[in-house]
Amino acid sequence: MSKIPLPLAHRTVLRKIYTYLNELPRSYPVTKTSITNLAGIRPSLKLGDNLLRHYKQLQQDHNSQKPNSQARSSTVLPPQQQNKTSSRSTVVQQSPSSPLTALHKKITTCTQCKLHQSRHNPPPLNRSYSLPIMLLLDIVNWNDQLHGKNFTTQDGELLLKILKALNLDPKEIYISTAIKCSSTTEISNQLDIIEVCLHYLAEELALVKPELIIAFGEDTYKLLTHRSDFKTLFSTAPHSTPHTNHNIHRYKGIDIVYTHHPKELVDEPVLKQQTWQQLQPLIPRIEAIKNQAQKLSKS
Repeated sequence: MSKIPLPLAHRTVLRKIYTYLNELPRSYPVTKTSITNLAGIRPSLKLGDNLLRHYKQLQQDHNSQKPNSQARSSTVLPPQQQNKTSSRSTVVQQSPSSPLTALHKKITTCTQCKLHQSRHNPPPLNRSYSLPIMLLLDIVNWNDQLHGKNFTTQDGELLLKILKALNLDPKEIYISTAIKCSSTTEISNQLDIIEVCLHYLAEELALVKPELIIAFGEDTYKLLTHRSDFKTLFSTAPHSTPHTNHNIHRYKGIDIVYTHHPKELVDEPVLKQQTWQQLQPLIPRIEAIKNQAQKLSKS
């Protein structure tokens, strides 16, 4: 196979992806979409095709070096690095008696739908959160799962900036997703997956007891409300002042604010103003929650 021109950054990422794919079940679909999703790169047919061809080239080169090995049956890392990789796959150790730790283990070992087949290295549970605030995304990010931690992509970095603007430290809050595993395909119509994951989310809410949920993305809105009028949240909502927020809704008795997903903001920066109009009015509420938590910690 002839060499394929590919930017150095993409080649580096792709080699990591190749190692990652070797550890997944052989039935896992390697497609243009899944490759670009794993790379954390904005999808395009041309780039997806190029990445896929380059992946096959790496696969062929590896197999030619080890004639007896099967594609995606073993990792190309040396033994020392293999051990390091496998150690990252374990769930972060928490108190064995913690109900939240037990729930997290149940989620990360769940086999009730097909998504578990591609689960590899779920981001760790933040058990040390100190504020009753939940940050809720739609689904586990592929790249976060690859690295076993949150905020590894461009949209993840933007999310950190949003939290900083709200005077929130990600270590202070509980971070979760509506769908508990990653997927390279559309899941909005796969009711079996949604039912299982939303049941887990309900259990999380019962244990975390957040006073406020900040939910990012249209898909999150659809999953929680079963509605498709996300855009009306921005087109019809009255203007908010720093001390009021007419965009607060309720989910299972908890205040929740829906806004754009950071990935949308990366793709369409014009949406940043809408997002800030949704989130800025939360600052006094967040400060009040922080002050109350501080008082409780001193009492």
